[in-house]
Amino acid sequence: MRLAAGTRLGRYEVVAPLGAGGMGMVYKAHDRMLDETVAIKVLRSELANTAEMLKRFKHEIKLARKVSHRNVCRIHEFGEDGGVRYISMEYVEGTDIKQLARDKGGCLDQEEAFDVAIQTADGLQAIHDVGIIHRDLKTSNIMRDPTGRVRLMDFGIAKIERGDGSSGGGLTTTGQ
Repeated sequence: MRLAAGTRLGRYEVVAPLGAGGMGMVYKAHDRMLDETVAIKVLRSELANTAEMLKRFKHEIKLARKVSHRNVCRIHEFGEDGGVRYISMEYVEGTDIKQLARDKGGCLDQEEAFDVAIQTADGLQAIHDVGIIHRDLKTSNIMRDPTGRVRLMDFGIAKIERGDGSSGGGLTTTGQ
């Protein structure tokens, strides 16, 4: 199910679709309470009633809220409205690195690639510092805004690392 522009989810009003992923659709939305633009990730309707997928969805927000770093997309809240479950998060105006490379003929120049790599590593360090393993790091999950700042996104299959170095959660099954 795609949400139309103008659809309201709690305090948010959908503006336009931004993209789709394994867990659902992401929309640009307006936070009517704070009068600002946010992104809303909506769980696919066929997964909304699946206990395991709802657990993964809530898990994503719990993990991501532990991180406050300039190179990691901020998560605001988990919500539900009329059976539609969603996460509101920082809206990052920009381009994902996959598209950026395509736009430049398939790859970034050496200086630009180095800058993206350093900022990505800084974001990864921040999430690792709180015990999170991203597990889905790819160019489409890294955004760069017009100022050049890079942000990691999409913690949908992240896991928490235990103090003994092992990981917990077990939320991603083989082949997913």
